Amino acid sequence: MRFLVVSNNKFIIKNIKKSVDVEIFIDVVETGLDGVYYAQSEMFDLCIIDNDLPDIKGFEVAKLIRAGRVLIPIIVLIKINNPAYAEMVLDSGADDCVLTEENLSMLLAR
Repeated sequence: MRFLVVSNNKFIIKNIKKSVDVEIFIDVVETGLDGVYYAQSEMFDLCIIDNDLPDIKGFEVAKLIRAGRVLIPIIVLIKINNPAYAEMVLDSGADDCVLTEENLSMLLAR
């Protein structure tokens, strides 16, 4: 399996890498636009996007990935515990959104 992680948050990256099996390859990019490029040009089994990126929001990355007709599962990590915000993230094309305060093992269980 191969995951794409779009985040510039070292804590998130470290914990995702620590939580996955050694048989899962993880590619990390630190900007949203790089995430869109990689998701549209490489094959991944899952895309995990931090919503707080330096260039564009994670839900915008999901929208751009979907505009390129890429069908990989997308999970966006959010900090805002608000059902309306979560609905907006899901409407952007994400398959799920997870609060970053939740245990990352919960994220990977999804």
